[in-house]
Amino acid sequence: MAQTLNMGVVSEKTKSFFETRVTKEGTHYMAVHGDIEITGFTTSKTKAVVERLVKYSLEAPKEVPPNVSTAADRLSSYVEEAITLFNSDYVSLSMSLRAGEAKMTLTVYLTYYSDDKVIEWRGITEAVVEWRNERREVRHVVKKRIRFNDNVSGFAIYTQLMDVARHAYAITEV
Repeated sequence: MAQTLNMGVVSEKTKSFFETRVTKEGTHYMAVHGDIEITGFTTSKTKAVVERLVKYSLEAPKEVPPNVSTAADRLSSYVEEAITLFNSDYVSLSMSLRAGEAKMTLTVYLTYYSDDKVIEWRGITEAVVEWRNERREVRHVVKKRIRFNDNVSGFAIYTQLMDVARHAYAITEV
């Protein structure tokens, strides 16, 4: 498992894979590529539609509406304050809002971890988009696992939140 360092955030990259499971209600899917994990459900039972959803999400991140950027900024500030001001060792914050015609939920989970060799914050940033058009409904979840050294940066959290939000919001093009 490879690791990359970006603004104090350590991202873990895993092997890529893609799988689907068709039920009478629709298709459940899961994909991993690099440090992005995608899960979701669509009422479509066509594998080509699911492949397009995942492809758009991975390859064509889309700029999010300004209110999503503002929400990511507020969440990252709250997380940083909870850690520094309240001396928390676990932080979990979510915010749901409209993103164009979709509903988006942004979430940050962080847990303090220490042992004899490692002192760090571990967690995920996550964006969930619920969207429907005339042909299908989609619930699309994009996650990134993150690790910080002992110092958690609000800007680094914001950057990670915006990354998952852009990848999740890309499905509104399909």
